[in-house]
Amino acid sequence: MGLFDQPLAEVRRWLDALGPEGQARGVCPVAGLPWATRPAVVLGDAVELELGHPSVPSCSMALWGASDAVGDGRITLVGPDFTEPDGLMLPLAQVVIVAGRVEDQMECSRMLREAVYGLRLEGLSTRHHPATQRVWYRAGAEALVLGFSAAMLGSALIERCRELPFVERAEVLLVTASPEAVTGLMPAAELAADIGAALIQMSEEMSFDCDTCDYTEVCDQIDELKALRAKLRREQRQ
Repeated sequence: MGLFDQPLAEVRRWLDALGPEGQARGVCPVAGLPWATRPAVVLGDAVELELGHPSVPSCSMALWGASDAVGDGRITLVGPDFTEPDGLMLPLAQVVIVAGRVEDQMECSRMLREAVYGLRLEGLSTRHHPATQRVWYRAGAEALVLGFSAAMLGSALIERCRELPFVERAEVLLVTASPEAVTGLMPAAELAADIGAALIQMSEEMSFDCDTCDYTEVCDQIDELKALRAKLRREQRQ
């Protein structure tokens, strides 16, 4: 089993539950907004569109799975595109899924997080909160004039992920359908966050005291974490 198999399975079950009459649709990759050399700041009256504002549900996941389960270049949108509704604020779930040669799980997890959370596009302010798995985008007039859309965001995320040396395939799921739809993915996001936090605690703090660890429960659920913990314990004793 893979490290993120459980949250990924929950995401797939959520999608399957939409049924044939669901709102899921594929969107074609497009050229994205220009890359920014520094984080964009879009404030106050300059904000034209917000995705995942703190007043609405949002979640973000960066996972990997088996190659045959990842549709390379696929972008799936559940709900309206960013500029379709009348309002200027939408809930957002963002799920990035990659496949490739994952040998050092800690290093690959770090690189994947940095690629997703470090997305910098002109006219788009980005805030990620890894501890809570929230994402918040603010788009200014410049981004909307250039046609900012789910296809643009998904394409940019896929491009960033493909730059990573271990990634061979990448796909993106974006959900804007409703607050309830985004909330339905939060259990998977919370599990993914716990897996990532357990990885960090083991790799950076080298802490293997299960009696005092906050992530004992998730380690007991995920076979890959248990195997990694045992491997690191052996190396520490040598």
